[in-house]
Amino acid sequence: MLCALLGLAAVLLPYPASAAVSPVGSPLSVRLAAELRRDPVYVTDQLPRSIPRSTAPRFAAAARTTGVPTYVLVLPTSSDEGGLLATVHDRLGRDGLYVLVDNYGVQDARAFGVDAPADDARAVALYSLPYDAGALRAFQVFAGAVAEGSERAAHRADALREASGHSERPDAYIDSTDRENQSFTTGLALTGLPLLVLLVSPYVRRQRHRARLWAPASALPGPRKGGRGPKKRTRRDGGGRPAAVRAGRGVHPVEWAVAGVLALAVLGTALLVFDQRYDGVPVSPTHADLTHRVARVAAGLRHDPVYLDPESQTPLDAAQLSTLRSHMRGAAPGPLYVVLVPSLPDDESAGDAGAFTTALHRRLGKDAVFVVADPVHGAISVADHGLPLDDTRLSLGLPESVTNGPSDDTAARSLPGRLVQAIDFVRKAPRLKHAEPDTTTRPEPLRDTRLPKLLSGDFWPGLCMGAVLAALLLGLVASVLGIAGLVERRRAPKAGGVPPTAPSEPSPAWLRHTARQELAALGAVFEAGKWKAPAIRERVWDLLDAALLLAGPDAGGRPAGKTSPGDLAAVVVLSRAGLAAAEGEARNAVCGVNPLHGTAVGQRRVVRSPDGRPVRTRLCAGCAERARRSPGSAAAEWLTLPAAHGRLPHDELDGVLPSVRDGLSVLVRTIRERHSVR
Repeated sequence: MLCALLGLAAVLLPYPASAAVSPVGSPLSVRLAAELRRDPVYVTDQLPRSIPRSTAPRFAAAARTTGVPTYVLVLPTSSDEGGLLATVHDRLGRDGLYVLVDNYGVQDARAFGVDAPADDARAVALYSLPYDAGALRAFQVFAGAVAEGSERAAHRADALREASGHSERPDAYIDSTDRENQSFTTGLALTGLPLLVLLVSPYVRRQRHRARLWAPASALPGPRKGGRGPKKRTRRDGGGRPAAVRAGRGVHPVEWAVAGVLALAVLGTALLVFDQRYDGVPVSPTHADLTHRVARVAAGLRHDPVYLDPESQTPLDAAQLSTLRSHMRGAAPGPLYVVLVPSLPDDESAGDAGAFTTALHRRLGKDAVFVVADPVHGAISVADHGLPLDDTRLSLGLPESVTNGPSDDTAARSLPGRLVQAIDFVRKAPRLKHAEPDTTTRPEPLRDTRLPKLLSGDFWPGLCMGAVLAALLLGLVASVLGIAGLVERRRAPKAGGVPPTAPSEPSPAWLRHTARQELAALGAVFEAGKWKAPAIRERVWDLLDAALLLAGPDAGGRPAGKTSPGDLAAVVVLSRAGLAAAEGEARNAVCGVNPLHGTAVGQRRVVRSPDGRPVRTRLCAGCAERARRSPGSAAAEWLTLPAAHGRLPHDELDGVLPSVRDGLSVLVRTIRERHSVR
């Protein structure tokens, strides 16, 4: 009844001259002017999922900051036919700033009789915010720009207009896929970076230490400033190893600390940077917001079976409305209601006409047939709730030409005729003896805009992939360092005659592999039989025979599997001495620091490892040069071999190797005596 009275008043009341921009007799401007007369902020009830009516106080608070009388209309996007604000102002008769807000922001703004930069403030709100900032936020920025004054707003608007042509506005919110990527990245970095430190750093350190131990003695660093050796005794572990030998083993406490700091830094940075909580504007409509439109329509239907939405331009004139009412009489075996309201994705039923009629049927409390038409887009749907009609035919049998009409923009204009066709279709629907069970259609649940927690979902696979990635990078680093080390060892000169592969802490695998290679090389030289003198052949044979005795009974003279590390080292020493003898080397003594270095060239006092006491021993050319600069340098090069409890210096082992300090001939004799060979 109220709607009919308002429409009649709009027809009878004359329009001012400015009203020519709006259709004559528009009930929309009359309705909105009446609402603004009661409250300067009007929020539609048709968008509870995006702009609930309960947000009206927040719009009003922002409107009060403009400094001028401000009238705000929050309506669906399709409500403006052009010039709506001017028509509403003429109907209201009050000067001020009139603002039209839709789902996306400030759609229009006009200043009537007040000094307010409406256009510039609208440009500031449009270009300074992301597209998905929301209507309330856009209006708050608009109101703030108005409060700044015309000059400031114009300057900001010009700058933003110019900048908008060069860059796109970012989104204000991320979606669930972005959050999954953030969680995965966080997990990947949280394990990958600390593990990279714990794996790669110790490995590189060990490789550098190994390279230093395997380098020729003459290539090692020089003595400390002043030319003096170490003042303190070299520390030993439980196996008698010097601290220098143990360098590079295990994870250093500093590396643990760096890994922990990295983990905390990654976690803290991720929580600070990936601090988004929502994937859209957080909206919390109340029960009243979600039921207000249904209650409004139900109240109207109790007085009139035809309900025309007061916020939409009605497509029916008086004659068409009369024709519609005449067709409705007796068209159904019970009440028949025609409802013209927009069907919007953000309304209480999420644009589902079935859910809307279900709620309307529950609110009215009576069985009926509902014909729902969208006055904006022209769509029509028919639903039976509790009457003895064939529901399947009603819901599925309505022709497409009636439900949607033409595919162009004439669908709304053809609505009156199609409504009559829909009512005739209801009239012809088969009657049943009993009503079919009512089908309840529930609307989509409210969209939860809260994002998943950062440390959830793909965060856990990210943790696993971080460990895998760290292992892959370790393999890559190991490959690069291995290739670089191989190239460097092949190019490195043999300074002082010291073999490039003479580590001070060889492993059993290295000893076995090297013994096989050196022994095979010596055997090949001996079988070649090219001797400069018979004495050379005799000397080479003595050394080869002793090496074969130590190597064991394997075919081809390969060292047996149970050969001790000391005997393997002796095989290497003998084989290398035999190869040197084949070239004419006649010296009998080998390096006392590391017999693997080869023949000695002299004697000098050095600091012994691991006890740090000074001893006088034979030295190879490299060790002699280094000992000349620093007697304490030999401690790091002293050969230690695996024993039952850790590692022991080569001259403290059981077996034949310690006898090499008295010369190669003594070593050969000792081996023959142990094997009862003359």
